[in-house]
Amino acid sequence: MAHHLLPLIRQTFVMTSAIFQTLVCGLILGFPTILFAALTQPDSDIKVDENTATTIVAIRGIGFFTFSILIFVVLQKIGRRRTQILSVLPGIAGWILCYFAHSALQLMVMHVMLGLHLGAALSVVTMVIGEYSSPRYRGVFLMVKTAFIASGVATVHILGAYFHWRIVALMALIPNVLSLAIAPFWPESPYWLASVGRFDECIAAFYWLRGKGAEDQEELDDLLNKHKERIAAEGTNQGIMRSIMRHLMYLKNRDFLKLVLLVMMMNNLVEFSGRYVLNTYSISILQTITDSQDMAYKITIFLDLLTLVLSFATAILVKVMKRRTILFSTSLMSMVCLFICSLLLYLKTHNMIPSYFKWVAIIIYSVYIAAMSIGVLPIVIGYFGEIFPVLYKPLAGMLVGAYGVALNSFMNKVTPPLMTGLGPHGTFLVFAISMFLCLCFLYPNLPETKDRTLQDIENKWEVECGRTKNTKRHSVNTEMVLLSKKNIDQP
Repeated sequence: MAHHLLPLIRQTFVMTSAIFQTLVCGLILGFPTILFAALTQPDSDIKVDENTATTIVAIRGIGFFTFSILIFVVLQKIGRRRTQILSVLPGIAGWILCYFAHSALQLMVMHVMLGLHLGAALSVVTMVIGEYSSPRYRGVFLMVKTAFIASGVATVHILGAYFHWRIVALMALIPNVLSLAIAPFWPESPYWLASVGRFDECIAAFYWLRGKGAEDQEELDDLLNKHKERIAAEGTNQGIMRSIMRHLMYLKNRDFLKLVLLVMMMNNLVEFSGRYVLNTYSISILQTITDSQDMAYKITIFLDLLTLVLSFATAILVKVMKRRTILFSTSLMSMVCLFICSLLLYLKTHNMIPSYFKWVAIIIYSVYIAAMSIGVLPIVIGYFGEIFPVLYKPLAGMLVGAYGVALNSFMNKVTPPLMTGLGPHGTFLVFAISMFLCLCFLYPNLPETKDRTLQDIENKWEVECGRTKNTKRHSVNTEMVLLSKKNIDQP
């Protein structure tokens, strides 16, 4: 019993630091709601108009984009553990700056710092969970990660009801400091160690995390064999320029481009559903439905708690159901709810239904939040940690991260004028149609990853792409060998 329990304890220890990061991620995502409401009040000590307030929120994309560029080199150069440690620092600086901010410019700089931290939490932590945890626990850890994002959002909204936003910013430092205190005691990722040819350290780290069970040993052997074969062809030169050129070669790899496009489309599914952007403007949307700001705030808190409970429930759901089944069933439910909300809000706006029908709209909106929370959001985030082979992750993280930043910033800027021009009913209709188009692409292309090792997912993807293991698998590696002969690292 202890033989099987010890690896779980050690993996949980590593995940604790990562989970604290995801809690901070939720705090960052939820903080604009209370900040936006406070800054637009007449007694606010920082005077901003609505356009400036939305810009303050959207500008965090600059920090997110910066990290997306840095991840390309940093993750592969210094590993997962040290990147995790470095990624916490901008968050600490951002929350301290937030407490002392006395101008819109300082708040913008603060949001850039928090955006940098957000990019780290969403990218590094997902990668850490994928590489450090065994297949039997990985799905649960990924779902717990999403649950703690929801916990952060709910926590910041509840704290915002009782404390000034500056005090909330100080409280947000606590999980940052705890995460920073735990990370130095991690081992390095076995997958990263194997990718850079440090095989003895890889074996030691793998055994420390997983133990020596038969299935784990098979995964380790597969991991070592693949990277020994690759390094025999490419060499182990880790110069920065060579590392960059090696990764850029993947842009010629058809499988790599397919995976990036697939993940971008999953990003579209989440962003175009409106879930993230509606979180920022949830109080104003619910006020439109209920005609009461106090009721809108209470419903927002209720929905935060509902999201929290359902996010933890997903950790159980992924143990008994396939990822695809959960994703597509909850996506369809979310899409239908958006269509119904759009119709009800349109009828309410034109006084075509009794006023008490607003509660029907609230119930349908709550079902939409529930479906997104228990299925779409956690499963999509889980796929981000599972679907990319270890060698693809730095460049893929940069491309997907940069795209996600641009898309999130676009949604934050376009939603307010969309709400003004089309109204909430028109905005919901646009979101529903967008989700439908994304699902049409994802359904025939998204692979199943439940209970598969990362290496098995990679091998399976090659088969599903119509490639055999021994024919075109090393087409990119051949170009790398030719590249290495040019000695591009030599002055």
